Order: sequence, then structure tokens, then C-alpha cells
Amino acid sequence: MAERLFWFLLLLSGFQAPLKAVSLQIVAVPSKSELTQEFIHSERLHTDNVSAAVALPDGSKGYGNNTCDGCDTPNLQVSGTVNLNKIVDEMLDILRVEIIQRGRDRITIPDVHETFKKKVGPVTVKGEFDCENGWVKNLSTVHRTADVVASSYDRWISVSCGFGLGDLELGYDNYAARIMRLGTRGKISGTVAKNSILLNATVTWANHTCNITLDELSLNQFGGLDLSVTGLGLMNWLFSKIFTWVLQHFKSEVKDQIEYTLTEEIEKYLSNFNCSNYFPKL
Repeated sequence: MAERLFWFLLLLSGFQAPLKAVSLQIVAVPSKSELTQEFIHSERLHTDNVSAAVALPDGSKGYGNNTCDGCDTPNLQVSGTVNLNKIVDEMLDILRVEIIQRGRDRITIPDVHETFKKKVGPVTVKGEFDCENGWVKNLSTVHRTADVVASSYDRWISVSCGFGLGDLELGYDNYAARIMRLGTRGKISGTVAKNSILLNATVTWANHTCNITLDELSLNQFGGLDLSVTGLGLMNWLFSKIFTWVLQHFKSEVKDQIEYTLTEEIEKYLSNFNCSNYFPKL
């Protein structure tokens, strides 16, 4: 009897019209470092006819306290002008190929498990929602979106740059939603139209060797999430909840997976990168 009453009240309550997509405002996660703030304020879209160059004079005096007892750490001096944009772009050309070759263009993301409630008249029932076989792809579309910002100190150069992913896509190959005896299955797919990645690195000379250390990589902005859910049918009223769950999951789980993967790939590349060709010791 209770189940018949539930279906009768559910029919009386009606269903929402099918939803296809919901727009998302940009979510910003500010960085803590002063250099990051300087970069964010100066960030602008990169075009092919824009290039950044930094003049690093001989014997530049620094403000840092980077020391290495017992190491050969002469002042890092670069004469003339170094086109940092060109250097970064050349590195990215190689990095994109390596990401694809190592099978890191598409990565897996954690499952989603949520519960929800539906009130139909005086009756409130509980349901479950599960997503499995999740993925994010097109990490190989990483590209520079802003000019490189650099600061020269006695023994090191601090570098900051903005990047983006051209076609960031995510999805779940299987989802299941259940409430009482009503259930549905399908797939979820979506795109993130706007995203911004901040990178901070340090160039140093020690023991006759030039090194680049990755200090920070963060997906600090993302927005424009467009989501498609198949198979909802009579449960199309669940779409807005699914959108919220996927968005929250992106901020808490998927974002970290993207940052971890890109950090790992960049560090692998930098471990074999001979920066002395670009920053010679004088």
C-alpha cells in the first residue's frame, strides 16, 4: 500500500523538464606566494605575436638567502636578453609528446558515491547514486596562456608562468541511480571550458650543474562546466543533483589528480633537461 501511495504521489508531483547543461561560474583558488599574486595580476591571454624577454644583467644582486655549504654555487649570471616564452614553448612541445607516449593523456579519477532524498507529498524516500570508471582526458593539450614572469637573485632565478588545458574533458562510463524500485543507468560526460594552471619554478647553479626545480603547480581556476547525462528518463529531476556532485568531486578529487599527473610528468622532463644551454654560467 505504501509503495502504491508513493507512485501515485510521484505522478501527481510531476517531473521537471529534461536538462541538458548548466553553466558554472569560475572558481578561483588564490595562491599564497607573493610571486604568484604578481603573476595573477599580470596574466593575460597569449597570442602568437606576443613574446616575453627578461634582461638579466651580470652580477645582479639578489634578495634571497639560498646557500649551499660546501657546494660550488657561483652567482647565476646571464648576459643579454633571454626569451623565456620561447624556452617554455619549446619545452611544452616535447612535454606534450611525452605525455601521450607514456599514456598519461587520459587518467582515471575516483568513483562517486552519494545518497539523496526525494519528498513526494508527505512521504520522503531515500535513494543512492554511484559513478564508476571515471576519467579525465586531453592533458596533452597543456599550453602557455601568459607571459613568463622572472626575478633574478644572486644564485638563482625564480620563474612563474600560466598554462591551460585546451580541451579538458571528463566523464564516467557507468552510473546507477536507485530510489525504492525505480532505477536507471547511463553515462556521464562533460567539458571544462575555462581552466588556468599556475607554475612556479627555480633555476639554480650548483656543483657546475644547472638545475630547474618545480616549486608549485596548481589548477587555480576552472569554470564553464558543461555536463551531459544519458538514461535519466523519469528520474530527470536528479540532473541538478548530479551536476552538483560532479562539480564537488572535481574540486575535491579530480583537481588533485590533474595536478599530480602534470607535476609528475613535468618533473620527469626537468630531470633530463639541460638548462645550461639556456642559462650558461659566466
